[in-house]
Amino acid sequence: MRPSPGVASGRSPCNEAILADVAITISPAMDDRKVWRLALAISVGMVAVQLALGAVRPLDGDESYYWDWSRRPAPGYFDHPPAIALLIRIGTGLAGATSLGVRLAPVLCNLAGVVVILLMTRRLGGSAAALRAALVMACMPMTAGWLVLATPDNPLFVTNALALLAVIRALAEPARSRSALTWWVAGGVALGLALQSKEMAVLLPLGVLLTLVTNPHLRHRLAEPGLYAAAGIALAIASPMIVWNLQNDSPFRYHLRRGLGAGGDSPLAQLLHYFGSQLGMGSGILFVLMVVAIIHALRRPEERSRYLLAVVALTCFSFFFISALRRWVEANWLGPAYTAGIVLLAIATGDMAWRRWLRAGYVLGAAIMMLFYLQWLHPILPFPPGEDPVRRGHGWDVLAASVARARDSVEPPPGGSVWVAGNRFQDASQLAFHLPDHPTVFSPNLGERSNQYAWWPGFPDLARPGDHLVFLLKSFAEEPYALQQLAPHFDRVTRGERVIETPERRDQPRRQIWVLEGWRGTWPVIGRPAP
Repeated sequence: MRPSPGVASGRSPCNEAILADVAITISPAMDDRKVWRLALAISVGMVAVQLALGAVRPLDGDESYYWDWSRRPAPGYFDHPPAIALLIRIGTGLAGATSLGVRLAPVLCNLAGVVVILLMTRRLGGSAAALRAALVMACMPMTAGWLVLATPDNPLFVTNALALLAVIRALAEPARSRSALTWWVAGGVALGLALQSKEMAVLLPLGVLLTLVTNPHLRHRLAEPGLYAAAGIALAIASPMIVWNLQNDSPFRYHLRRGLGAGGDSPLAQLLHYFGSQLGMGSGILFVLMVVAIIHALRRPEERSRYLLAVVALTCFSFFFISALRRWVEANWLGPAYTAGIVLLAIATGDMAWRRWLRAGYVLGAAIMMLFYLQWLHPILPFPPGEDPVRRGHGWDVLAASVARARDSVEPPPGGSVWVAGNRFQDASQLAFHLPDHPTVFSPNLGERSNQYAWWPGFPDLARPGDHLVFLLKSFAEEPYALQQLAPHFDRVTRGERVIETPERRDQPRRQIWVLEGWRGTWPVIGRPAP
């Protein structure tokens, strides 16, 4: 099973496309335009499914967190740049504070990113390769599943693809030509927007630099002014976010520590998780074939565009391989590697064995995606209560109703208020989203990692002495750490409702409600880092 460069040849979009791919193999004379339109139709169908599922599935805790960002526009946030907050603000402006509103603009970014990948693939391998790319994306959880969620990966997906396409086009033009400069400038704009989406966009220019340094056929392009013009434009576009980071105790350091700092567990366990999660995100067979295509392209530096794609993908995979030796790596972090890897897989062809494996990958991927979508709509896999990674957002409507009852049961002090807080940022943002009045909800972060809530005005900044606080905790302990820290600063602490899962709602989050009355005007120092 060895790929070679060139052009070859349920009723879900993925299943229908598998049949179409077989038909093209049998009838290579099929009109090129029809093949291209079919590739576009598959991609539009995939994104339509994403939008439909996104409209009915409750928000994940990270998504509600980014929604809370969108209510407070800023040039930067502790965890990520501002692009996802802007997209959510646009979507909720059109469709309201709903699951559809939060996901509308991010999912439309997916469509734009898919089209860019198809254009890239068609340029390098023809319409049949573009059809294979559409198939692969429809059968991979990384693209068809994860990107349903509204996260920074959505804007990164399209901007990273645009930047990669622009670099390929620039390197295809004569050095120092006006056309090359135009594409370099376009690449710089796209890279700047990618940096405003997620910090790991820096891996793309690193991969481009490594390509130019290691490929003797491209090394002379290092002296090209357009390359440095692109870098300057990207930095200019990203400068508001960079300045915000420097002015706010540089969250860049947090991300470096999170990616490369010590503090993990067993390196072997982390590496097994790294490879296992990528096999899952890449649908197993398709991921292996993608790796084979990357390795093959690395051996052919004379094929410059393929070599560039391979080095860009390998740069991302290698960076997080090193990270996995020190810390746990989240599966979605490697998304940018898939943009280049999918193109290489789609334009690689081989013997009959290669094509059989590719079709087996389609079938397995289609089955995985079908199971993913079914689990999303209705639990069919026996995950332990509260540990289903696909349904993490379910049950918060019920839990928010319990918090609302606790808030309404407390009489506010004269001229004062009853506030709400969750100790984890996911809890705070889920409450803010699901409570009917979308109130300001605090996250004290007592014993938890720092996050954007520490940069916003907290309870001691907005409350008055005598105010009350309804506090949501994950721990059922009699005196959990966070409560021990807060109790001395209130006159009275009462245990409220305990929310647990039921046989009918195994995805119900387990939480304990506490009611703290009569704030004394003081606050624990721990857990509240200075902005």
